[in-house]
Amino acid sequence: IIPALLNAKSSVSIYVRSEDLPLGAGLGSSAAFCVACSAALYRLREKTGIMGVAAVDRNIKDNNTRPEQASLDIINAWAFASEGVIHGNPSGLDNTVSCYGGAVYYQKDAETGNLRAFHELVVPPLDMILTNTFIPRSTKALVAGVHKVKEDFEFTVDVFAAIGRISDQFRKALDPGDRGYRDTAKISQLIRTNQNLLKAIGVSHKALDEICHITEQMGVASKLTGAGGGGCTFTYIPPDCEYTRDEIREKIEESPHGFKCLSSLVGGTGVRYMNPDTIPIVDLAKMRNQTTDNSLPWDRTLQYILALGSLTALGFVAVGNMKKK
Repeated sequence: IIPALLNAKSSVSIYVRSEDLPLGAGLGSSAAFCVACSAALYRLREKTGIMGVAAVDRNIKDNNTRPEQASLDIINAWAFASEGVIHGNPSGLDNTVSCYGGAVYYQKDAETGNLRAFHELVVPPLDMILTNTFIPRSTKALVAGVHKVKEDFEFTVDVFAAIGRISDQFRKALDPGDRGYRDTAKISQLIRTNQNLLKAIGVSHKALDEICHITEQMGVASKLTGAGGGGCTFTYIPPDCEYTRDEIREKIEESPHGFKCLSSLVGGTGVRYMNPDTIPIVDLAKMRNQTTDNSLPWDRTLQYILALGSLTALGFVAVGNMKKK
């Protein structure tokens, strides 16, 4: 797209703002960013007809306009390529969830490491707390460290196989099936076991361990998110928990380490195009004032915006326009 714009002697400006989504915390913020920018550029391609694509007259009048499936597939592919620049060898899970929304069960081939399948999950409401440790971490460095552990210690192959089986059992525990109810006790135990295995391969952190210790004393399970090494944990609160969400949150935030708890939902809506004038966090007037003196006024027909949720129902908003040079 960018070379095509340069050939058309045009310039692009994109304004991106995060709505309370912690960065570098294992919550898929980079994927949400990549999806937002990819979708904004894709919308620009639709509106302008560059790259030989016929322009479409689809002004955004209502919020929550979902792109068509074929468009989502392209947006997701672009976002995955961008994630590769950031992380080196991303799984593709974060950008897929940010793009399509909902919840996804992800499988890789154990021998080749290649993607086997994404399965969309219907996830019932789960009560959970996200806790930010504010410990910075690098996904690329952590992933590289895990690969080295696998190379140096052959027995860790069994650990990764166990984590894979835990994921499969977790998916089954979420499904009421013939039981007619979710196996919440099993969900909690799987979370605990997964965290212990992740700690064994060196991707936990003392701050993450402290949160797990605090919540364990209250009878609830926690585990790290993303690549670990810092960032965030999530805590699952089963329906029969003797403590309320607020009590658990208060106990975590009482820690001298300065942890901050966040509200969260499981399964966001994915990419949505929205009317810029209906989103209060976007200051269009300020954006116009930030344009250079020799730039042309904003062409309202070329304004495009999208808002999307990540796994935490928080995400990025990207707004942009195109100006002739």
